[in-house]
Amino acid sequence: MIAVVCALSVPAIADWRLMGRHGGCESLSDAAKRKSEFDGVSGPRDFAAKMRRSGERVNITDQATATGRVVTVEVPGRGLSLIFVGSEVCAKR
Repeated sequence: MIAVVCALSVPAIADWRLMGRHGGCESLSDAAKRKSEFDGVSGPRDFAAKMRRSGERVNITDQATATGRVVTVEVPGRGLSLIFVGSEVCAKR
């Protein structure tokens, strides 16, 4: 029962996007066409898990903003610092 309550308190985001340096957004499927790291990834937790399985250290920061959720995933060993946002954040830009 506790897991159900916790799951309900965190909004599920069906359509995650990657936010670019200049504020543009890209779908994860488009990112997968350019970088194999995104193959089969549906969100920031999937990406972090995939990186951990490959032996990388991963830092995740999850924030709720006025426009939606923002999750930063850092993979220092690969020089990556990615910003995952829900499509609702991209629509407001």
